Amino acid sequence: MSVVKKIIGSLEIGKKEKMSGVFMIVAILSVVSLLISNVVANKSIDLFGWTVFGQKLSIAASFVVFPFTYIASDIFSEVYGYSWSRKISWIALFANIFMILCFKLVAVMPGIDSTTSEAFSIVCNSTPGIVFASLTAFMAGDLFNDLIFAKMKAYDSTGKVSAFALRSILSSLCGEIVDCMIFLPLLYFFIHGYGTIITSAFQLAAIILIQALLKTLVELILCPLSVFIIGKVKAYEKKINQ
Repeated sequence: MSVVKKIIGSLEIGKKEKMSGVFMIVAILSVVSLLISNVVANKSIDLFGWTVFGQKLSIAASFVVFPFTYIASDIFSEVYGYSWSRKISWIALFANIFMILCFKLVAVMPGIDSTTSEAFSIVCNSTPGIVFASLTAFMAGDLFNDLIFAKMKAYDSTGKVSAFALRSILSSLCGEIVDCMIFLPLLYFFIHGYGTIITSAFQLAAIILIQALLKTLVELILCPLSVFIIGKVKAYEKKINQ
């Protein structure tokens, strides 16, 4: 109970803290991105026929959405500070738990059309093991992402765009590796496979590295957009707080 109170206390907004409209938009997009990623993760995508140790390699469809949560986390860390980035992560966690409970409740309700009900259960009624793996990996990966970003920012005295880009990509890569190192082994433990049959530790390590690099590559491509958005957000926040 004390742990719950501590978490709730960390989410409280101080009297001097102000939330602008832009802040609310970024926060909502961050939470929604994670919600979407945990739904579409049920679909695995074939990676161009690539194989690892003779096994076809696949990746969860969530890789398209998930990097946005790390970009949003960088925006919070860069503009609003480390504390707000962690608060949004906890909010996203609780939102996911609420979503999952709603899915579970709806899944057990009798439906009029059996085909639709079965399809809904397959897509949205994830097993507790998969949910545990996903949320545990997200919280750990996002924590590493935030910590590394904050540490690099503290040592940056230049304020250059290149410095931001470096800490953004490096922190995201570390966060993605930690995420995959937790998610994939746990997922394999619970369902004995992840789009393919993992038969060796080398194959698992290769899949972890490839998926982390692919997710980070998406963020690297979007880095110029992140820099542009952060510049605009900083200017806006400075203007309304003058």
